[in-house]
Amino acid sequence: MEANIGIRDGVANFSKHFAPESIDAVQVNNPRAEFLTEINTSLRLGAVVSIRGTYSNPFFRKIWT
Repeated sequence: MEANIGIRDGVANFSKHFAPESIDAVQVNNPRAEFLTEINTSLRLGAVVSIRGTYSNPFFRKIWT
């Protein structure tokens, strides 16, 4: 899956594109990799992370449980 607009990169490089404590909100649809530890430093205090997915997705299920 590739981004149509925006940044085309892996989540491991998230902090290369976003400064520390610069993000107020993130929406993740059907995550396909571990990502919370990768985006954590870029989130501002009180930031909202919305995650949508299906229980059959092991990455979503890990967050859900």
